[in-house]
Amino acid sequence: MTNKVNKRLSILLVGCLLSVPVTGFAQAYVWKKLVERYKRAQISAPAVFERSRLLKPKQLDKILRGRVSASQQKMARTPGATGTQGFWDHTELTAVDVRKWPPELTALFAKRCPVLQNAQVPAVKNYFIAFHNRLAATHIKQRKKIQEDIQTHLPRLVDEQIVFTQEAFSQQAARLVPAQVNQILIGEEHQSPQVAQHILSFLKEIATRNPSRRVIYFAEFLDQGEDLSAILPVMCFTGKDPEHYMIYDWLQQHRVPVVGLEMPAVGVTDNTLVVLKDEAGSKVTQDIWKSLSGLYLRNQAWLQVIRQYRQKYPDALFIIHAGAWHTGYIMLFSLAQSFSPQETFVALFMKEDYTLLNLFSRGRLSAPRLGWKDKHLARVAGFDVQLLTHVKEGN
Repeated sequence: MTNKVNKRLSILLVGCLLSVPVTGFAQAYVWKKLVERYKRAQISAPAVFERSRLLKPKQLDKILRGRVSASQQKMARTPGATGTQGFWDHTELTAVDVRKWPPELTALFAKRCPVLQNAQVPAVKNYFIAFHNRLAATHIKQRKKIQEDIQTHLPRLVDEQIVFTQEAFSQQAARLVPAQVNQILIGEEHQSPQVAQHILSFLKEIATRNPSRRVIYFAEFLDQGEDLSAILPVMCFTGKDPEHYMIYDWLQQHRVPVVGLEMPAVGVTDNTLVVLKDEAGSKVTQDIWKSLSGLYLRNQAWLQVIRQYRQKYPDALFIIHAGAWHTGYIMLFSLAQSFSPQETFVALFMKEDYTLLNLFSRGRLSAPRLGWKDKHLARVAGFDVQLLTHVKEGN
């Protein structure tokens, strides 16, 4: 901000010097016009702040309210952001408010932006709202490109798809994993015993095919730093999360290290809701961690954990197990987008076909067991292999 003011003062000075030879009346006129232009620039200039600078609460809140307004206007101007047909999910709508804001979230955003460390809640909420809307506007544009890519490659996707046989899907899928792969991303549809059984079979096959390689398993469903050996007996006794319990139990028996990815704050702030508004003015609410901005924050936190382990174990095979929305190549802020394509393999295990591929191909690629050998096609489709447990053969 200081640099901009200095620049404008320099312009005024130059203008004054250039007007020296002019008559006194002309000088006064030129000077008056320059001052008026400078004042208009000051009023219309967008409010900005340096992240390392400490502002008074009123200053900060005013700046961030301006950002909220600007971000909402950007959403309104984004092509494809109007009309319900433009949205894949209502979380892409414009954010206008946040309800039940807890102190844990203030601390989280203060890490991202130090100037918020001593900010009052309204300022931090405004920061989040503007942050959400910028992500949403960007995502709408990205999704349009994804749709165009799928439609452009649709003939090849149809001709070169691999439709696996009903039996031994795990073995067939595991055989497609190249030797140079360093991370296998398993994306699931939650709360399905059938999905969990197939994932376990796939894990066993991967372990069998990598007998001498260090394997480390990362889970969305465990908090960072959580001790699996301490919670397994509790899960067994209470019957909590039986789908993942069977996977954890097998991993522990075979001494595969298990690392939790989830931020502890997620469990604390389950009641925090983002208020969204569509073009008709109707409002809907969404859990903050299931919104676009929450998804981004969680994935970024998970990546920090994964990268720390990669530095320590550069040659290990990482198996990253999370929801399908976190893992597919073309899903928003996907973990897969942060890794080298040639060193990454994505396997989706779902009950129904809710993928963007199915949506944008108009159902032409919805076989129960599907995959591609061509890595480029896999990245266009969003996955290397996919298993659907509730789709009948022949559909």
